[in-house]
Amino acid sequence: MGYTEKQQAEIALGPIGTGIYYLCQWISPPLSNSQRLEQAGPLLAGWSLAINLETDDLVFLKTAGYHSGYLQVHPAPGGAHFLLKEWMVKSRDSDANFNVLYVDDYNEEGPDFQCTRENLVEFSRWWNGYELTGDEKKYYLTLIKAIIQREEKEANDRYRAQEEADAKNLEELKAKYPNGIGLAEFQEMQDQHEQRHMWRADDPFHSGREEDDD
Repeated sequence: MGYTEKQQAEIALGPIGTGIYYLCQWISPPLSNSQRLEQAGPLLAGWSLAINLETDDLVFLKTAGYHSGYLQVHPAPGGAHFLLKEWMVKSRDSDANFNVLYVDDYNEEGPDFQCTRENLVEFSRWWNGYELTGDEKKYYLTLIKAIIQREEKEANDRYRAQEEADAKNLEELKAKYPNGIGLAEFQEMQDQHEQRHMWRADDPFHSGREEDDD
């Protein structure tokens, strides 16, 4: 129980609620680091899609009642951890929306983890889910790929716009300071821009595709 629960107990029961809150705090054992991590992150939807973007293998997991942090503590068979995307996809058969989980390429297991189709299928069984095939797989894969492509295009557009702005700024600085004064400041700004761009190069959703839009 946290501060929010304490407030709710006080509003509902007054001083008695405060006493009940502190009694529960005294009785309940402290959470371990792994337990705290299990409860971290957003609460997942009733069902989530887990995808290997390199192979397009796709499974459903029954994730009702779990937080995204739980997947950081409990990897799939083969050692793959899964991260949560901010967006969701709509169900093919209802008004429900599903979370999308993708493989973390930089998890604590190191580079030797595996995420084969067999690993994912076994993972889905752990979560009382199943592997997607046929038209169902095609539907959700199309949705996910479309969102990824849109994100890539938006990221590339932002990057190119920044490059153009930097180039324009450099020309203005050269014209204003023909002896080179002020260029060091620009170089520092350029280095910061390159660092901002590094996250895209490392992200499996955005890496290695800038050339495709040229």
